Amino acid sequence: MIRLLLVNESPAVRQGLRMRFALEHDLIVVGEVKDLCHALPLAMDMRPDVILVDLDLSGVDGIDLATFRRHAGNTAIVLLTLGDDPDAHRRAEAAGADAIVDKQQNTDILLRAIRDAAA
Repeated sequence: MIRLLLVNESPAVRQGLRMRFALEHDLIVVGEVKDLCHALPLAMDMRPDVILVDLDLSGVDGIDLATFRRHAGNTAIVLLTLGDDPDAHRRAEAAGADAIVDKQQNTDILLRAIRDAAA
């Protein structure tokens, strides 16, 4: 079972993701928070396999993500971006993201990215 932590400002988006992941036999959402500040203590406590982070969070930059990555240990990080923004991809890669998925892509691509990152 792949344990997920969701990080997204929107409660509606978190709920939608949680509901979608509940349909998968190998995924379970173990926590959800609105920002990286709240995610780090929860990640250190719960040790999820994958943290799904919205790269468009208010005030998040590559330095924040890189710092978060160092403290997350072996937890994989999958980032969601809006559009095919080269700058967003550079920030995500610099932060050590295991995968980057465009929010507008098919859900199957997100599921594959989560499973690959957890493997």
